[in-house]
Amino acid sequence: MYANEKLIFASGGRSNFRIPSMIVTNNGTVLAFCNDRKDTLSDAAQETSLVLCKKKPGEDWGEVEELVFLEGWACGIGSAVYDNEIGKAFIFGGRNPISRHEFKDYAPEEKAEMAKQAAKMREEIRAKGMFSSYKLESTDDGET
Repeated sequence: MYANEKLIFASGGRSNFRIPSMIVTNNGTVLAFCNDRKDTLSDAAQETSLVLCKKKPGEDWGEVEELVFLEGWACGIGSAVYDNEIGKAFIFGGRNPISRHEFKDYAPEEKAEMAKQAAKMREEIRAKGMFSSYKLESTDDGET
């Protein structure tokens, strides 16, 4: 993703950035969000996190920060929205258990086992008070 000819999310090493979204706060801070898919561009990456990069007025872009990561789950990005009236930034997304490789042919027994593992992971997450979808919000230009 480029902003004013500055590459914000530079894929390289293990990181493969996809699906950028950007909002601007009432104070002029730019919040740029993206998926970081480790080692692949695939939707079924074994490690996927939601990341943020901020730019405050008169300053350069900050470092990429990891916002959402859960081992064994792909943390996908949804929509970034800013409510000008209340001064609140929102980012929505979803988490899905990683239990398959995208382009492999599986035997029926393998598919059944993966479905069982995914159901178990979902139950463990619910037991911890976590859910497969998420909403993050900030009223302080992405500081918290």
